Amino acid sequence: MKRLLIIACLFTTFVSGCQALPKGISKNGELFNFVVMGDNRPANIFRPEQPYIYYKVVEYAVRLNPVLILNTGDMILGYDAHDKKKAEEEFNDFEKVTAPIRAKNIPLYITMGNHSGYTKEVRKVFHSRYKNKETDTLYYSVDAGNSHFIVLCSELENEKAIITGKQFAWLKEDLKKAADKNIFVLLHRPLYPKIKHLTDSMNKFPEKRDELADLFKKYNVNMVFTGHVHVYNYSVTNGLSQIIAGGSGAPLAGTIEEGGFNHFFNVIVNGNDVDYRLIPSE
Repeated sequence: MKRLLIIACLFTTFVSGCQALPKGISKNGELFNFVVMGDNRPANIFRPEQPYIYYKVVEYAVRLNPVLILNTGDMILGYDAHDKKKAEEEFNDFEKVTAPIRAKNIPLYITMGNHSGYTKEVRKVFHSRYKNKETDTLYYSVDAGNSHFIVLCSELENEKAIITGKQFAWLKEDLKKAADKNIFVLLHRPLYPKIKHLTDSMNKFPEKRDELADLFKKYNVNMVFTGHVHVYNYSVTNGLSQIIAGGSGAPLAGTIEEGGFNHFFNVIVNGNDVDYRLIPSE
């Protein structure tokens, strides 16, 4: 029986209340943990550096020894990168912050955010660095233990805020192969936005959004992780669970009560039981 548990843990309680799990996957392939973070872009052109809070998020996430890390997108400013040099500089700054992740050999999977598609140059650099090397696409899937992770792209050229065409056809076939696993989906724009981006998320094309949601429900997707809105929000809409985890450093939206605080997620998988731990950051 699948179980949903969302626990909020403060950084100061890591030693006792939110202890790191042993790195790797248990012998039966069922016990492991992963991290979800994202929307850590700089504030604006006057504050172009990666946010201080994102350094802290990366530091604490690595301590948890996850088998992989998912990033919900928008990790650079993007709209000011009109040449390759500027685009490279912004992504280099991001990779400087995430160096501890690579040092621990933790796989980092990033879905493309709208800020990585503002200019032709920034889009090219994102594609060259973060595409799947085997398929040459920005949508792909990976497995860990008894779980299947699907990275989708809501920012393909001429297909923004929509999953359609080749990507949707690929998704249908991929989900068929993962029917007996826990399934987690990552994309940037929420199917059901809250607080902000109420008209430019996946609901911009409601019929296509509903088609996507129905497909997720057909294959019993455990959770859809998104960003775009810089808040924490958990919702269940017509049986589909979604977490907006958009608070890893970008300017926040909404009040604290509405989820407007910095955070990331630590997800613990133990067979069919899945615990979602919301980690507020300071």
